[in-house]
Amino acid sequence: MLSVDCWDGPENDPIIYHGYTLTTKILFRDVIKAINEYAFKTSPYPVTLSIENHCSLQQQQVMANVMNLTFG
Repeated sequence: MLSVDCWDGPENDPIIYHGYTLTTKILFRDVIKAINEYAFKTSPYPVTLSIENHCSLQQQQVMANVMNLTFG
């Protein structure tokens, strides 16, 4: 299981970081691409993605589009 905290990012691009801590902010789309590229090569089992979503509706739509385009 993978767990991510998603927040509104700049330029309508959601970001992932552990809220209110000193973690590095990374783009949601980069994380989804990495999951797609590596998670299914190392294990025959499905991946469960737990999303703690703090994004606006507009950026939630961006997240949905990224996942649809990446995972199919």
